[in-house]
Amino acid sequence: MPFLQVVDPSQMEVRVEVNQVDFRNVHLGQKAEMHLDAYPGLALPATLEQLSPLGHKGQFSELVRTFAMQFAVQGQDARLLPDLSAALDLEFGKRE
Repeated sequence: MPFLQVVDPSQMEVRVEVNQVDFRNVHLGQKAEMHLDAYPGLALPATLEQLSPLGHKGQFSELVRTFAMQFAVQGQDARLLPDLSAALDLEFGKRE
């Protein structure tokens, strides 16, 4: 069990889960915009660097699988600290 984690603030990352419906629209290198719950006005670009090919049971249904993904945060800000809750906006394409 780890008890210490050293963080490089110049290379922050965000780990998220996506459901199986959205997973097929996600690809490595995809751009996203990260928002921190603690700082609503702050938005930083992020890029998808890793995604898990194996899904696991979701929180709300055993039938819907979720997949782990890891995004690298491209920008820097002094307010960006480890363990803050964040949200990522991805654009899957536009429908008319």
